[in-house]
Amino acid sequence: MRYAPCCRLAPALLLLLGACATAGSPSPTSVAPPSKVDGMVDPESGRIRDLYARTGVSLARLVQQRHGRPLDANDRRFIDAAFDAAFRDLPSGPSRPWVNPANGNKGEVDLLVWQPDLRNGELCGVFRHRVRLGTDGIGGTVTLCRAEPDADWRIDTVSFDAPPAPLPVATSPKPQALPAPVPSTAAPAHPTPTAAPSATPAIPPAPVPVEPAPPTVGKTMTTRPQAPPTESGDQNLGDYLQDQAPHQGVP
Repeated sequence: MRYAPCCRLAPALLLLLGACATAGSPSPTSVAPPSKVDGMVDPESGRIRDLYARTGVSLARLVQQRHGRPLDANDRRFIDAAFDAAFRDLPSGPSRPWVNPANGNKGEVDLLVWQPDLRNGELCGVFRHRVRLGTDGIGGTVTLCRAEPDADWRIDTVSFDAPPAPLPVATSPKPQALPAPVPSTAAPAHPTPTAAPSATPAIPPAPVPVEPAPPTVGKTMTTRPQAPPTESGDQNLGDYLQDQAPHQGVP
């Protein structure tokens, strides 16, 4: 058996190793080019640089369109001032509140994040806002983007929260018919007991004796003739006396 000399294998081995090294090395075209918006945000503080913190966008105008009625002039001024101040805040910082002491309207604006858009070569900021106008509440999100340091901020997206559902109107329940009266099952009332008759019979009172009048002795009661009643006939007193006298026969 013959063996190839080592000097013959060396060139082939070197070509193989060179091909492996070429396949494993990264291509220069795979590295992303530097973005034009990288210098708009300070890497140390995380804030937008003052040169790019000024916008020509009015958040008050967007809120007014959503509200459907003109806003108070001071309300518009307070809303836009809070919006401009939020540009200079940290994304993790507190929100920018505002209050109109003249009418009590208030709200707040909060910067959520600075996000580079490498596809379009833009820097975008997402802002959350809430407004209370009397009894109406409006809230939503606004995204502003800027293509390059020399360009202006533009409105990318605007969204508003759904209005809260109205509270149910309290209605008084309808009066229900009263149930029919149920006959009472209570025992009848006991009659008032009457006094029981006494066992001892009542004793009638004793009669009072009446004494007879004493007889008249030696006196004869003569009946006095009474005057005849007045009549309409011809009979007179003489006839009456004659009639009363005993009749005697004529001798």
